[in-house]
Amino acid sequence: MDILPLLVLFLSWQTKAVRTKMKLTPASLTVVRGDEAKFTCSTSYTPWTAMTWLLGDRPVLTISKQDGVVPSLNPNITAVKCSNSKTDCWEFILRSTERNSQGQVTCDLHLIDRKMAELFVQGGRIHLCACLCQGRSNEMSHPC
Repeated sequence: MDILPLLVLFLSWQTKAVRTKMKLTPASLTVVRGDEAKFTCSTSYTPWTAMTWLLGDRPVLTISKQDGVVPSLNPNITAVKCSNSKTDCWEFILRSTERNSQGQVTCDLHLIDRKMAELFVQGGRIHLCACLCQGRSNEMSHPC
């Protein structure tokens, strides 16, 4: 078996991976239950074809470079193309967060690269109001 073609293929893949400049921000986000959560994924690697967003290990939204956002079964989840960006950039939007939204958020450029961030969902508006009404000004330092 000739190993040279495999070596060339491997090195060309590695070169592409090194050139890929992919960024997911923020790396960590904390929101109050019911609020919006937004993450931005950008890449300067122009030949990508599909971007998939995952919550935990569940794919929840796919974006086609050619056609844009593929309609989601969940109306609570969408994405918009970033404005004023010199790279391919999409903002993932979770419209109303719940406790089960908490965890790892992944932006996956199919067969190219993937980046992960963390989403933390805390309390809720009613809980926060109850704390304020009891004279506690900061829910984080004085949980009810």
